[in-house]
Amino acid sequence: QKVLKSMSIDVGNNTNNENGEGGINKNNGLSPAAIIYIRTLCDMIVTSSSLSDVRKSTLLSSIVPDVTVLGQVLQHSISKLQTIREEVDDMEVDDDVTQEALTTFEAKEDAQCFVCLHLLKLCSVNNGGNNVSNVNVVDLREEGSRRHFSSIIHHILCDSETHEGLVEGSVHALSASHEDESSFLLSVSEIIAIVVDTHEEESGSGVDGGAIGSGKKMSRSDRMEQYLRGIEIISVALEKTSRKMSSNAILRNFSSIILNAITDASL
Repeated sequence: QKVLKSMSIDVGNNTNNENGEGGINKNNGLSPAAIIYIRTLCDMIVTSSSLSDVRKSTLLSSIVPDVTVLGQVLQHSISKLQTIREEVDDMEVDDDVTQEALTTFEAKEDAQCFVCLHLLKLCSVNNGGNNVSNVNVVDLREEGSRRHFSSIIHHILCDSETHEGLVEGSVHALSASHEDESSFLLSVSEIIAIVVDTHEEESGSGVDGGAIGSGKKMSRSDRMEQYLRGIEIISVALEKTSRKMSSNAILRNFSSIILNAITDASL
């Protein structure tokens, strides 16, 4: 029950461990079995009708670390996923690689994506759904915690290298890190402005040195990928938004992005 909690110790103490023993910065990390067990256990605690809120909070704090450490776990897991995916991409163009070896690495990619996705879902469990109390798995009640976690998710969604399987979960986690729908939509709008480069000839730099605002004309495939990622983020965000936000001006900006994607002859 203390898998993540023990990892919080490793974050601070084993960063420079040359022996590769323990620590979330090592290749062992969380397994799919461990993360699904943690998620199931947390869900059972949160939805329990027999436990008091105090008891729930105590149990959850013994399983899940604070927001800072959990953010490090998430970032490490996603970084590991990106590394595996790069290896898979390299293997796909290498004629000397056997199909069996490629299949093995693709399975590793799927497993790591599963871990990352369930970490995001763990962060997204809030007072909705079957939660019969005011207890959350991840405590985001303090503004500092919300801002810190929101910045992590913001970076994940803005990074063009983020696995497409994590987009929906990241938007849900972003929603959980905001107090109200207006601030959530504003954050999504800021992300879309980075993800979809509507002024490709302008100078500037995107996240991680990407093509966004690089001053160079992007290829058709790059523009298509940008719009597809942007529309996916928007569609998930709209699913998390109630009808009372229909008059929000930010939604008109979303409409223009969708319209551009449909009418842009270069795509």
